[in-house]
Amino acid sequence: MTSAQDSVARITYLIAGIIAVVIVIAIPAGYFAVSYQYLGGSIDAQAELSASAIELLVAANPRMWQFEEVRLQEILERHHEFDVPETRLVRDIRGNIMARIAEPVSPPVIKRSFGIYESGTRVGNIEISRSLLPLAGKTSLVCLGSLLLGIVIFYILSVVPLKAVRGAYHSLEESERALRSSEEFIREALDNIDDGFLVIGPDYRIIIANRTYRGWANTQSDGITGRHCYEVLHKKKYPCHEDGADCVVKLVFDTGEFQTGEQTYEDSSGLTQHIEKKAFPIKDKSGAVTSVIEVVRNITEHRLLESEQLKTQKLEAMGTLAGGIAHDFNNLLQGVFGYMSMAKMHLDQREKALAMIEQAEKALNMSVNLTTQLLTFSKGGKPVKKMITLKPVIETAAKFALSGSSSDYRAEIAPDLWRVAADEGQIGQVVQNIVLNAKQAMPHGGTVEILAGNISMPEGENPLIPDGGKFVEIVIRDCGIGMTDEKIARIFDPYYTTKQSGSGLGLATAHSIIKNHDGMIEVASVPDKGSTFTIYLPANSADEETLQAVPLSVSVRKGKILVMDDEEMVRAVAASMLQAMGHEVVSVKDGEEAIETFRKARNSDRPFDIVILDLTIRGGMGGELAVRELLEIDPKIKAVVSSGYADNQVIADYKTAGFTAFLNKPYRIDELAAKLSELLA
Repeated sequence: MTSAQDSVARITYLIAGIIAVVIVIAIPAGYFAVSYQYLGGSIDAQAELSASAIELLVAANPRMWQFEEVRLQEILERHHEFDVPETRLVRDIRGNIMARIAEPVSPPVIKRSFGIYESGTRVGNIEISRSLLPLAGKTSLVCLGSLLLGIVIFYILSVVPLKAVRGAYHSLEESERALRSSEEFIREALDNIDDGFLVIGPDYRIIIANRTYRGWANTQSDGITGRHCYEVLHKKKYPCHEDGADCVVKLVFDTGEFQTGEQTYEDSSGLTQHIEKKAFPIKDKSGAVTSVIEVVRNITEHRLLESEQLKTQKLEAMGTLAGGIAHDFNNLLQGVFGYMSMAKMHLDQREKALAMIEQAEKALNMSVNLTTQLLTFSKGGKPVKKMITLKPVIETAAKFALSGSSSDYRAEIAPDLWRVAADEGQIGQVVQNIVLNAKQAMPHGGTVEILAGNISMPEGENPLIPDGGKFVEIVIRDCGIGMTDEKIARIFDPYYTTKQSGSGLGLATAHSIIKNHDGMIEVASVPDKGSTFTIYLPANSADEETLQAVPLSVSVRKGKILVMDDEEMVRAVAASMLQAMGHEVVSVKDGEEAIETFRKARNSDRPFDIVILDLTIRGGMGGELAVRELLEIDPKIKAVVSSGYADNQVIADYKTAGFTAFLNKPYRIDELAAKLSELLA
C-alpha cells in the first residue's frame, strides 16, 4: 500500500472509532434526556390536574379550604402511580403543609411545583417529588446495549476490505488525471481563439485570462491572475464605472443578466483600440452571481471601416446635394438670363419688356424659395418664434397644397389645442410639404387625414424625447402607395426623392424645421397601404405671447437711413430703393464705420431715423456687435437686422439682441417700404 492509501486506512479506522464512541455515548445520553423530559412532563401534567381540582375546592370554600384535609388527600391520590416511589404534598402560601402522601424516595430526585390560584391570586402550591433511580437503572441497561452496538459497528467498519478503498483511490486518481487533462484542453482551446476571454471575481480580480487577452495586456499568465481587470487594459486605479463608464461586469453582478457594451483603451503603442465586451453570469445553486465570464473582441478595424463608409456616404450625399442644387439653380438662372435677354430685345415695346422682367422676377423668387429650403435644413434658417394657434396654420397649408388636385383632406383638430411658440411660416411649410408628399403618393386621388391634439408624454416613454413633457401632436395620414423600410430610412435625406417631379428638399426641410423647434417627426409606412407622418411640437405654457406685427401704414414722413453691408452691390441696390422712396441714405461697409457715422450724425443734430445692419461682415464688425455700441449712443435707436443666412440665435430672437425688426435677404422694394413705413409711422 502506498503512503496515501495507508493514510486512507488510518482515517477509516479513526472514523470507525469515532462513530462507535459516538454511538456508545449518544444513545444512553439521548435515552436519558428524552426519558427525563418525559418524566418531568408527566409530573407537570399530574401536578396541573391536581392543582386544578384544588382550585375548584378553593373556589367553593375560599376561607376554609386549608382544613379540608380529607378532600385534599383524595385529590393527591388521584392519578397517583403507587408502583413508583413518590411524595406529594399541598402547601399554603406560608409554606405550611395542608395534606401529603409520603413514600420513601431515594435520591437522586426530580421535583416539580405548581401554583394554586384563587381569582388570579396565588394561595398555595402542590409539590410532587419522584426518584430517578428507576430511570438510572434503565439508562444503565441502554449503556450496555449501546456499548455492544458500538463494538459491533467498529468491528464491521474496521474490517471493510481495503481493496474497495484502493479501488476508490485509483478511481479518484483517474478522475484527477482526467480533470487535469480537461483543464489543459480547455486552456489550450481558449488560448487559440482570437477573442479575449477571462473570468472575473466579485472583487473585479481576474481569475482566468486567455493568451489573446494577455497579449493585449502585454503580460504573462502569472502576471495577470489576481489583478483587477481595470488595471490591466485601462491602466486605472479604480473601477471603470466610477468614471461614469458602462461596466458590463458590474451590470452582470447587479442584474444577474447577460450584458454587452463597448469601451476603448490605449495599447502599448499609444493607439486607441475599440473593444466589444460581452459578459455572462456564473451563478451558484441559490442563483447568486459568483463570477463573470467576459468575452472581449477587438473591433477597431470594424469601426475604422464604418467610419470610412460613413465618410463615403456623406460625400455621396453632398455630391447628390451639390448636383441637385446646381441642376435647380441652372434651370432658374436659365429662366432669369433668358427673360432678361428677351427684355433687352424688346426695350422699345414696354409691355413686352415688363412681361419678360416679371417672368425673370418669378424665376428669382423660385431661387429664393430654393435657398430658403437649403438654409432650413442646414445650420441656418433659425425660426423666428411667436405664440401661435396651429389650427388656421394647418388648414391653410393643407388647402394650399391640395388646391387644383383630385385629393381632399379631412381635419380633426382638438378645440382646446395648446398653443406653441413657433415660426408660423415654417410650420405651415412643414404641413404643406407633407400634405404635398401625400398628394403625390395618391396619383388617383384620395383623402389626406389630419389629426391634431394635445399629448402629455411621460419621461422616458420616447427615447427621442427622453425628458417627456407636453406636446401638440399632428398626425398626417394618406392612403397612397406607401414606402419600404429602405425608403423610410432615407426619406429625410436632401435631394432624395421617389417622385418623377420634385426636388427632394420638401421632407428634408420639414425634418430640419421641426428639429429647430425642439420637436420630433416620425414616419411609418406600409407598401400599398399608405404612410403616416407624426409631428410633436413642444406646447408653450407661457402666458405672454409675442405681439403680432402692427398693421402697416404709409409713412407720413421721409427718413434718414443708414445702411451697413460689406457687399458693394447690396449697398448700391438698397440705396437706390431707399432713394426711390424719397429717403435720405448713407451707406457704410462695416460696423466700425457705421458707429462713427452714426455718432457724427447725432452730434450734428441730424441723426439717423433708422439703421439697417447686415448681420455678418467678412473681416469686420457685424451687426450683432455694432448694435450694442449704437444702443449705448442712443438707447432709442430703431435698428433693423438684415441677413440672408441665420447661423446663430440673433435672427430667431432679434429683439433680445437689441434690434427692432428683421429684414430677410433678398427683399423686394415693397417689402422694404412696408418695413420702413411700420417703423416711421
